[in-house]
Parts: sequence; C-alpha cells; structure tokens
Amino acid sequence: MITKLKNFDWNSVLSGTLLVTVSLFVANFFGYLLQISLGRLLSVSQYGEFGSLLALSNIFGVPIAAVSVSVIKLTSELKAQERYDILTQLFKRLFFILFAVGILSMFILGFFKPQISTYLKISDPNSLFAFSLYFAVAFFAGMPSAYLQGLSRFKAFSFLTVFGSITRFLLPVLLVYLGYQVVGSYIGISSSMVLSFAAGVVLLQKNFKAGAGGDLKPYMKRLNHLAFASFFIGLGMTLLNNVDVVLVKHYFDETSAGLYTAIVTVGKVLLFGCTTVAVVMFPQVSEAYIKGEDYLAKFRYFLSLQLLVLVVGLGFFITFPKAITIFLFGESFQQASVLVPLFSIFIGLYIMINFLSMFFLAINRSRIYTFLIAGVVAQYLFTVLKHQSLEQVITINIFVSLIVVVAMVFYYYLTVRSKVHESL
Repeated sequence: MITKLKNFDWNSVLSGTLLVTVSLFVANFFGYLLQISLGRLLSVSQYGEFGSLLALSNIFGVPIAAVSVSVIKLTSELKAQERYDILTQLFKRLFFILFAVGILSMFILGFFKPQISTYLKISDPNSLFAFSLYFAVAFFAGMPSAYLQGLSRFKAFSFLTVFGSITRFLLPVLLVYLGYQVVGSYIGISSSMVLSFAAGVVLLQKNFKAGAGGDLKPYMKRLNHLAFASFFIGLGMTLLNNVDVVLVKHYFDETSAGLYTAIVTVGKVLLFGCTTVAVVMFPQVSEAYIKGEDYLAKFRYFLSLQLLVLVVGLGFFITFPKAITIFLFGESFQQASVLVPLFSIFIGLYIMINFLSMFFLAINRSRIYTFLIAGVVAQYLFTVLKHQSLEQVITINIFVSLIVVVAMVFYYYLTVRSKVHESL
C-alpha cells in the first residue's frame, strides 16, 4: 500500500484538481454574482419565480445531465483506446440528435404552459416561453465541456468554464437591468450557452480527426447503455436537490419561497465549491478502470481530498451564515441566514452522495441509483406530509440524505471490499 502511494502520480491529480477548483471557483463567483444581481434587480416574488423555474429545469433536465455524464464516460474510454476518429463522428451525430430533441422539448413545454403556470403561480406567460428556449439550448450546449472533461483536458475545460460563467453573468444581468425581468434572465442565459458551445467546438479541434471513418453502432449502443444508468443516477441526484424548492414554491407563500430560494443559493455556494474533486476524479478513475490500473488508489486519494475540502467548507458556512447571506443578497434576505447552517449540513451530505455516485458510475456499478430513487421518494412523501415550516423541510432533506450516504457506504464494502483488501 505504502509503495503504491509513493509511486502514485500525485502531481497530475493535484494539478488537475487545483486547476478545475480555481476555474470553478471563478465560475461560481460569477454564478453567484448573477444570483446576487438578480436578487437585487428583481422583487422577492420575481426572484422566487426565477429560482423555481431554475429548479424545474434541473428536474426536467435530467436526460441532459445523463447524456453529459455518459459522454464524459465514453470519451474517457475512447481516449484510453486512442479512438479519436470515433470521438469526432460521435460529436457530429450527437449534436444533430440533441438539437432536434431540444426543439421538440421546447414545443412540449409550450403545450403544458398553462399547467406549469398554475402550479408554480407564474403570472407572466412570456417567462415560460423564455424558459423553454433556455431548456432547448441546454440539450446540446454542454457537449464540448463534457468532451474536454472526458479527455482530461482540464486547462481547456477550465477556460471554457470561466468563459461561459462570465457571459452567463453579463448577458442576463444586462437584459434584466434593461427591464426584461425574468424573461430577460433566461434569454440572456440561452445566448451565453450558445457562445460557450461555439468556443468549445474551437477548443476541440485539437482532438478532432478530419475525414474519420468507422461504424458508430457499437459506440452508440454503449452510449445508450451508459445514458440509461446515468439517467437514473442523475434523476436521483437532481430530484434530491430540487424537489424541495418546487414543493416550497407550491405550498408556501411567495415571500417564504423567495427566502428559501436564497437559502438554497447560499448553500449551493458550498456545493459548487466542493464538487470540483468529483469533476476531476470521474474521468481519471474511469480511464484507470478501463486500462486495468489501480483505480482504488486514486479513489482513496480523491476521497481524502473530498472530505478535507468538505469539512473546511462546512465550518465556514456554519460559522458565518449571516455575513454570507447579507453579502450575497443584502439586508432584505437576512431572515434566511438563520437556516443556512442547517441547509449546509444537507448540502454536505449531498456532496458525498454525488462523489460516491460518480465513483460507482466510473467503475460500471450503476445500480447505485436504486438508493437515490428510494431517497427521493421518501423526501417527497415526508415533505408533502410535513411542511409546517422551512426548517422542517430542511430537516427532512438531512434525514433522507444521511440514510442514502449510509446505504452507499455499505454498498461500497459489499461490492468493492475484496479488491480493496487485495490492494493493501
């Protein structure tokens, strides 16, 4: 064990993690600068509308996330096999498929616009139109980023992440400032994603192989298999982190929903700051697994790094909740700061669920989604039955997430324990 740790490529892992961490920190800075700006430019009720639609996009966008994760996984496998010709063909094929699906989804959302408006208490129908456009673009916009992550091109991935976050901040804020309110926010985000996609295609030219040929059927079949597993994992992860926002918007008054959106936004600063470890871990463990290398050594190191980052982050958010909330949203949202420490505990557990899920998916143990789906069902039922206060909603989140983490740890020892012993 000690010999393997000495021979481990620490520089590669540390540099990749540090680079992605810094870039995502910058991206998150602009992301939360966007949230702060919208929180100040929009009314509390309008901000609650923006947040509920964003949560809805995360839920409806599970297929998008599933495709993204499966593309990262397949890209890392093809990189290990040096099949850049197939990578090139797959990108073209997937773009046209996802573009068509995005247009179709926009029409479907338009068809159900009255029902969505009634459930989420949205008065302006134009908000849902702008939201449907954003949702359509989201289907294909993340492809270059997924490719770069799967190729372990963390410099290019980091550049694209920062570039996208800057445009994602500037364009929505400009349109909202000009008076377009929630409509302007989603039109601006959509425009930003199109610009990021174009920049990503330019960055990928280094890996694309012109005039490549080959049969894509086995790779599309592999992608579909990965997407199936990724879909249910993504479904569980997304619902676990968004069902509460939608239910709060439905059951509580507009002011409470706006305050809860602020609590969620503050808590997600911790989420996005700590999940960078999983971003780097996923393609590297996947590639090591395909090559037959000691992927468990990498996993143990990334796990230690994840726990360290998480403990530091939790300590900061639990100690300074009021200062963080006021800094982000101003005095009008300071009432939300009381629940920030409690919500941060939920986010901490969610981060560990995400990390473990990505590890299991990297080594083709996708049945982990059963724990996630069961957790979401429990979260939904408990929240519907018990929602007298926002504190009660968050407590339910914590309880369910803790059970899921414990179940995943047991699953790890049952499925990977023998290999761990062999590596000692």
